[in-house]
Amino acid sequence: LKYGYVPLGETYTVRVPVGTGEQVSELLARVPPQHRDSWRIHSVVEGETLQSIAQAHRVSAEEIAQVNALDADASLKAGARLIVPTPVSRRSPSPAAGVELTRLSVVRVTVRARSGDTVTRIAARYGLSAQEVARLNRLSPRAKLRAGQTLVLTLPSDRVKKQRASSARTTSARGRRLTHRVRPGDTLTEIADRYDVTVSELRQWNRLSTDLLKPGQRLVIYRE
Repeated sequence: LKYGYVPLGETYTVRVPVGTGEQVSELLARVPPQHRDSWRIHSVVEGETLQSIAQAHRVSAEEIAQVNALDADASLKAGARLIVPTPVSRRSPSPAAGVELTRLSVVRVTVRARSGDTVTRIAARYGLSAQEVARLNRLSPRAKLRAGQTLVLTLPSDRVKKQRASSARTTSARGRRLTHRVRPGDTLTEIADRYDVTVSELRQWNRLSTDLLKPGQRLVIYRE
């Protein structure tokens, strides 16, 4: 956008930092309707010109002409309706009452793909779109990922802080962390019995999508 407004009757796609779409939508929804308009409608009175209208609204005639797809010297008909943009300098610099301005900040994080992960699955896990994840890592949305492959994501900083705090609380509640190396013939049931935990807990801790285990595979186990 060149003038800070969307032409009447049209839509415009606004680009925001990856992963902040939900936060931006929430903040915009809190802005009162009377503070959202950045243009007004002017009904032409007989004898008016683009220059006189522009002067009355303190904008340039060229700006009004461009928005309304008119020539700069176009003749106006009485009763015609024109879109007149509101200059940014004339809008109140302070936020509307009851609306707190929030600075959107994102952080870059690195994640590792797990066995069976796809671009789509990782995107869903972090609340992103597959296209965003693919673009950040120069991959196709359908690209095959290797277990352990690193991917870069950009996430809202507040979300990252909450996830880290939640992870720390969960780990503390689980108790001591152990690592079990799978041996030939091991099953989830046998391992669960050996450590006095449940199969469901093993699946959850290790984010397993199948009960099949491979010799040498490492499993995380928490014991009180």
